[in-house]
Amino acid sequence: MTRLDYRLLAAIVLVLAPSVLNAQQTPRTDRRLVGGMTLAYSRSENRPLANERAYTLQPSVDGILGVMQSDVGIESGMGRFAFALVVHEGWFSRDNYQGADKAYRNLQQAWLRFDITPDVSLRAGVMPSHIGYESMNSRDNFILSRLFCSDATPYYETGASMQWHPLQSLSIEGLVLSGWQRIVAVNRNLAWGSRINWKPDTTLSITWGTFYGNMEDRTATRQRAWESQAAWRFYNNFWVEWKPMPDLTLVGIADVGRQQLNGDSTATTWCMAAIAALQIHPKCRLGARAEYFSDPASIMFATPTGPGFVTSSLSCNVDLAINRSTTLRGEIRRMFSADNIFPSSTGLQNSDVFGTITVNYSVSSSNLPW
Repeated sequence: MTRLDYRLLAAIVLVLAPSVLNAQQTPRTDRRLVGGMTLAYSRSENRPLANERAYTLQPSVDGILGVMQSDVGIESGMGRFAFALVVHEGWFSRDNYQGADKAYRNLQQAWLRFDITPDVSLRAGVMPSHIGYESMNSRDNFILSRLFCSDATPYYETGASMQWHPLQSLSIEGLVLSGWQRIVAVNRNLAWGSRINWKPDTTLSITWGTFYGNMEDRTATRQRAWESQAAWRFYNNFWVEWKPMPDLTLVGIADVGRQQLNGDSTATTWCMAAIAALQIHPKCRLGARAEYFSDPASIMFATPTGPGFVTSSLSCNVDLAINRSTTLRGEIRRMFSADNIFPSSTGLQNSDVFGTITVNYSVSSSNLPW
């Protein structure tokens, strides 16, 4: 661990310790086993070489039947005190955890929470990201694969957060983090984040999340020994979820980010997406998604030929519930760009179409006896 990692860990312990030590002993209120497994097969029209698909983390493998993701863990609450520990394995953890975080690729969640008051809580550790509408677990999302802006933004984060509920319909969260999807910090700077969620009624939810941090790796070359180069990123994530009818959910997503490049120049990336999900039967749900992602400077996605990543995609999805624990899912997705950026067996193409089928098994057992 780096010096910054130790400072962040020490700060978390110092903040949490007094609350934990002063908390009254209360009986266990809940302890449950969570997790599941997603078995997947995906086939691309482009037939990419080495069975590796670009720009998508779930699924990231083409033409092979395998485990896209499996996870298991415990979530527990005891009065004002709660924690979670979840581990995972599969294509997703292999491809998503990069750099020094590869050593922690099997760790999905490891956090501690203390409710200081009924309206204020403090949480610290490795947590699901506060940025983005879609979860890292495919079974929790309306569409099987992820948005480009979901795969480009963090799925997990390490640090501490404080959440305040000034109203029953409003939550405000502030975070101090080790970086942009980092367990091991890559430089000496802490990152900062925020999230505001407003639910005026049971049919509408509005969320705005932000991130501000230095993206520079500590190994980057510096012009002078005493200078510290920086690549500060400011990212905004905004989404609205609306249920006009009990069986219909509509989602609108808009992201925009700006990052410092060499010297005083900056680059902007942005995306827009819409999702619709319709429950046509208690055991059948249909989903559709459209998105546009603009990253002309390739600060989020590197392309093989140099032009930026300016891409659109369309998805159609169907879910069939086999029983309470098992769901069969299928998706067809078309991705297209003005440039030849998608790998294929015959070279780079300007589009790709792939179909994916998954079997999802979920487990959630409450009130464990131990």
